[in-house]
Amino acid sequence: MDGANGTRRLEWPPVIIPWDNNWEEYCQLIYSEYKKYYSQDDPFYFDGMVVKARKRPIALDKEGGFWHVIGGSEGVPEKERCERVLWARAIIENCQDDSVLVWEEPSKHDGNTKDVVFWLKDENYYVILARRDGYWVIRSAYYIKYDSKKIKLQKAYELYGSYKTRIASKS
Repeated sequence: MDGANGTRRLEWPPVIIPWDNNWEEYCQLIYSEYKKYYSQDDPFYFDGMVVKARKRPIALDKEGGFWHVIGGSEGVPEKERCERVLWARAIIENCQDDSVLVWEEPSKHDGNTKDVVFWLKDENYYVILARRDGYWVIRSAYYIKYDSKKIKLQKAYELYGSYKTRIASKS
């Protein structure tokens, strides 16, 4: 599906790329999909600014943002995160959908700045965007395995309130 500025939009709700036990082939498949949808040639936007994926560090000929989305700060691939490698973009692009909760909260990493969290609650998946000078960067994206994390996210959403009302008021 095409979005604004002729860019491709991902399927909604997002699709899972089923896990394959041949890691080398599967990793190449999901990385090729990642490169299609998280490249400067096919930009996407949130709240008027372009969203970028991390480029560095590069490991095994793949960008750091890829490793972070499929394996977090340790970069160790997790099945559920690999299967959902495209979900961060799909969720951000469809953040106005009722199934996505969005809020701004103090960054746990960047001092006095704020991050924006997108939670596809029914699918146990969330994405964090960090604001940079004139753009956003995908800080990370997670599959939620534990109820304790869901409880923390729900409390944060209730505490900070919906970011969607801020976006809507700018329109």
